[in-house]
Amino acid sequence: MQAALLNRPGGWIALAAFIAGCIVLGAALVKSPMLVGAAAVVAVGVLCLILKFEVTVIVLLVLRSSLDPFSSFGLTGALALLIDAVTVIYLLTRVLARKPIQGDWLWGVLALFIALMGFWPLAMAQGWLGHRADAAMLGYPTLGEDSLREWIRILSYAMIYGLAMQLKGRIAPERLLSLIMLSLVVPLTVAFLQMFANGALPPLMQTRMEGRVFGTVSHPDTFVLYLLLMMGLSWWRFRLTGHWRWLVLMAVLVIPYTGTKTLGGLGMAAVFLAVLLLPRLNAKTIIGGAIAVALVLGSFTASPAGQERLESLRQTPIFNGQLDVNSAVHLASVQNNSFVWRLAQWTYLINAWQRAPVLGHGLNTSTALSPFHNGAHNDYVRALAETGLVGLVLYLGLWAAVLTRLVGLWRASPRDSCARELRLVLIAVCAALLLGSLTNHLWETTTFYFYWWTAVAVAGWTFSEKTRHDPHPRPLSSAQ
Repeated sequence: MQAALLNRPGGWIALAAFIAGCIVLGAALVKSPMLVGAAAVVAVGVLCLILKFEVTVIVLLVLRSSLDPFSSFGLTGALALLIDAVTVIYLLTRVLARKPIQGDWLWGVLALFIALMGFWPLAMAQGWLGHRADAAMLGYPTLGEDSLREWIRILSYAMIYGLAMQLKGRIAPERLLSLIMLSLVVPLTVAFLQMFANGALPPLMQTRMEGRVFGTVSHPDTFVLYLLLMMGLSWWRFRLTGHWRWLVLMAVLVIPYTGTKTLGGLGMAAVFLAVLLLPRLNAKTIIGGAIAVALVLGSFTASPAGQERLESLRQTPIFNGQLDVNSAVHLASVQNNSFVWRLAQWTYLINAWQRAPVLGHGLNTSTALSPFHNGAHNDYVRALAETGLVGLVLYLGLWAAVLTRLVGLWRASPRDSCARELRLVLIAVCAALLLGSLTNHLWETTTFYFYWWTAVAVAGWTFSEKTRHDPHPRPLSSAQ
């Protein structure tokens, strides 16, 4: 009977999961009886992945956008650990059973990047960074633990990419991407309640930061990026099917997009539209793009909060010749201006980087390197301060690999194919992301990256031939 069980699909996974579950349960009982509940949740998650792999992965993706309000209870961290553990067990058992593992070279690059990032938590734990590893000097005695948690968090990026790749051949790429768009339901509902009935929400979901909308995602800037990806997928579905409801969804998404009051979101939207329309410039697309830009800008500037944000931008050295960077650093402590504050924050972090130019101070140390004790709000400056020139080169190299992969797939796609349109959408989102990273810490937007890496993994699949649903249908070529 035992032999028959192990010969069944998933039998080895079940055995490995049972052994791992026993170990985790024993450790939980020794450490704290309260951890038994967490171990039970992990066990249930593993069991679901064994019995219904495709369904469970899709459910995890759909639910992830609703979990950020509960991060203080450790739910998002537990989910990251669950995904990491299950993916490792799954891949290991596939290797032991001599079964193929679905993957591509970009997944290998992402895994290598994250493996190399593991040097910094190790270096901090071993004291290899010298005095820079002395967290007590910075006033953060748990800095080493925070660095390890940060590495575990980004490890889930590679794991979700791997899980998505294992769905290849089990589900059509068009269907998978359509299903993950269901993740919009809860964040979008909460976002509209925040805009029009904020008091009806639990305190965890009520708007903060001058009423800026964030749905169920951790921050308005994160919500903007998530919405931009979903807008792109909506555009792709419109191009694929010709159904106007997808354009209506895009218009609906513009409302909470501008409700975030994120000025950087306007720049990201402009870059997104420019990249999306550039390969097919004509009078129709220029007019359509102009209307879309006017809609977003009009919605933003028509609100008092939007006008206030634009006015605060004028009080920076870029638009005010009477101010310099040193003045901005001084004003940041007395003036409530997020743009001036950012200039000061970057100045402090660059000064900190100059004390450790090669390897930096360690992962997730930005909050300890500035007197503001806040995130870097610039992913390039963050990489420089935390991981030095070495880490910045690795970070830029990762995004160069992503763009190389997407552009290569796009150029290899047949004209008018659904695969080509999807790949162009992802290139546009990536360009917008790289721009937005200049003023925000978007690398920390875990929710967005669950969907981003899933979409990037799916972009390399073979798409089935489809037909447009319009009065004069044309076949979309099969992607290679």
